[in-house]
Amino acid sequence: MIQVNDISLQTFLKVSKRGIALKLLETILIRDGKVHYLHYHQQRLQRSYHELFSTQAPFHLKELIKVPKDHQSYRCRVIYDQENISIEYIPYLTTLKQSYELIEIDFDYTHKYLNRDCINHAMKNLKKDCEAVFVKNDLITDTSIANVACLINNQWLTPKKPLLRGTTRERLLDEKKLILADISVKDFKNSDKIAFFNALTGFYELPIST
Repeated sequence: MIQVNDISLQTFLKVSKRGIALKLLETILIRDGKVHYLHYHQQRLQRSYHELFSTQAPFHLKELIKVPKDHQSYRCRVIYDQENISIEYIPYLTTLKQSYELIEIDFDYTHKYLNRDCINHAMKNLKKDCEAVFVKNDLITDTSIANVACLINNQWLTPKKPLLRGTTRERLLDEKKLILADISVKDFKNSDKIAFFNALTGFYELPIST
């Protein structure tokens, strides 16, 4: 069952002079009765809020998230705009795709927008159970839902210019477990290992497609 925690009575389909209110998203892992790495989600929320709305974020996730009493794993889905925030808790079971396809793109996804039309359109011809690895200007960026790392010369490298600065990416960079680099398609294909990672799945390695 999905539990909904409505913080505001106003709807997200609020129309302003600029049109439909801009909506953003945070997806947070709750597991074993704990909210995982909340600091990095709050940090990204604050950065997006400052860059898009030119002011400080009024929302503090630590005060708003209510951990379900059972110890199931949950995907805590936070949707917010300049004035409103809504939180829901969805039971979560990790699913990892083991194959991928390189797809050329020309769009930006600097902030974690609720609207993913550009990503979904790029994936419209993707095979079932296959992940998209997006390529821009011959450089690896991200998958459709995760950041990317490549093991090259015994070092885990991650793209300098991802589509989105994921929270797990930020944490692993802070922990000195990743190094920023420009990763070409050739570098990617010749990597010793590759890995995908996000806030829900963690860091997982997968076979290199030939």
